[in-house]
Amino acid sequence: MDIHRSWRLLDLVFSVDSILVAVAMSPKPWVVMTGGVLGIVALRLVVGKLLTLIQRYPTLVDAAFVIIAWVGLKLLAEYLHAIGLLHFEIPKWLSIGFIGVIFGVALWYARRLGPQEIAEEHDEAADLLNHHP
Repeated sequence: MDIHRSWRLLDLVFSVDSILVAVAMSPKPWVVMTGGVLGIVALRLVVGKLLTLIQRYPTLVDAAFVIIAWVGLKLLAEYLHAIGLLHFEIPKWLSIGFIGVIFGVALWYARRLGPQEIAEEHDEAADLLNHHP
């Protein structure tokens, strides 16, 4: 998959994911809106470094999708537990630990493969990031 297309897909997934998590955590509209705005600001502040990291280690994109899938499953399990269809809870320490393991394994694997060459292509998004006022 083309790295630029991967980045756009990753951006879309994180945008949708942050809204879903905010809605799942609170039914209050101001919490959802604040979470969305903070997510946009945070991405804007770190997008350049994150893009470079993902370009050098594209395996991390796959890890991000796995982490998002895990968070979705965890939220589904919490909902099923709350309505009485699931008779156990996944402890928070286990959930956070699993996310750490996923990221750690992905980082180890990405570093084992080594950094990928960053293609010198014309990228409009990178131009906008480098020339913002």
